[in-house]
Amino acid sequence: MTTRRLFILFGLIFAVQTGHYAEHVTQMIQIYALHTTPPLARGLLGSVFDFEWVHFVYNLGLELALVALWLGYRSIRQADFSITLNRGIWLLAATAVFQGYHSIEHITHILQYLFIPVYRSGLFPQPGILPDQTGWPIFLVHFWLNTIVWVAMVVVLWHLRPSIVVQAARAT
Repeated sequence: MTTRRLFILFGLIFAVQTGHYAEHVTQMIQIYALHTTPPLARGLLGSVFDFEWVHFVYNLGLELALVALWLGYRSIRQADFSITLNRGIWLLAATAVFQGYHSIEHITHILQYLFIPVYRSGLFPQPGILPDQTGWPIFLVHFWLNTIVWVAMVVVLWHLRPSIVVQAARAT
């Protein structure tokens, strides 16, 4: 696969992540600006997609997509790499590792949901690892996890942009 096609694929994955991140931003606005209580602050599509299984599958899918992109970029001949592209590939690997931790949080939520009856009742959200250890609210933790992943993806996209885009920008 060419770097241009990988970049287009990455752009599509980034667009999906942007939509997911918009859900978290909307949830923060609902909680902190509109003073909606967290169980009722469900984002834009939360009433339809606010299920732990949806978050679990989405985050695992994003993890697999980031790893596949990294493998795709790694398979390109090293001679075709610029310093910026090489840096972008390592930043992509770091983003995939961080998203891996985010996926572990969601795996923990699924296990808590499946094996701890009080969480299956819906009275309390499954805390996961970081909220359980820090006491931070789960919605805040996931907002910041998604913020870090989204910002990292912006930086990686910048570094992995095709040379044609760079040349066109210099020509203007």
